[in-house]
Amino acid sequence: MKNNAIYPGTFDPITFGHIDVIKKALKIVDTVVIAISDGDTKN
Repeated sequence: MKNNAIYPGTFDPITFGHIDVIKKALKIVDTVVIAISDGDTKN
């Protein structure tokens, strides 16, 4: 069975911190799904 992760966010703008989280997650799970939101409801 594969291990999966979901990383939700607006990523507006995407930063090196976002990329670092994705790279680190890929070391411990098989798949990272990046769920991008438009951020209309972001406060």
